[in-house]
Amino acid sequence: LAFEESEWLPHPHGFEGNSSVPLISLNGETNDNFNGPMKVTERLERSPYLQQVLASFDEVFGRSRLMGLAAGCAVPEHRDINYHWYNRVRIHVPVITNPDVLFYCGDTHVHMQAGETWIFDSWKPHRVENGSDENRVHLVIDTSGSSNFWKMVGQSEWRCVKQTRRAATAPD
Repeated sequence: LAFEESEWLPHPHGFEGNSSVPLISLNGETNDNFNGPMKVTERLERSPYLQQVLASFDEVFGRSRLMGLAAGCAVPEHRDINYHWYNRVRIHVPVITNPDVLFYCGDTHVHMQAGETWIFDSWKPHRVENGSDENRVHLVIDTSGSSNFWKMVGQSEWRCVKQTRRAATAPD
């Protein structure tokens, strides 16, 4: 809520209701690029709490953003299969959400609750639907992950519920 509406960028593919605030980006500039030297943006520099959240992972991060999804809008089904994703994972930390915001991956879905931390297989078809009357915001962080990160993932709570929920990781 500390960011002005003008600081939210439209989705690079023009998906209605999808927007982002770059926190770590190519050269620390206002862009959605993910290839090249990543640097902290001035928006992250003026966000001490987000800095603390990122630091709590003790990892090196690539492109990282706050990602918004307007009420009644969706993220169309897609796969993250660009070479960039060959050795990277995307971490989702829901900040503002509603039980009517559903994340679909394959033939299952889940509501990611605020404050949880999620990773998923982004090579599988996935999409998001915001069926609520309020905007959703996630902190979305890209990383390759160190051995300590993958150890934490291995020790985390795994949620895997058939048909209604997507297998995902939600470390406490």
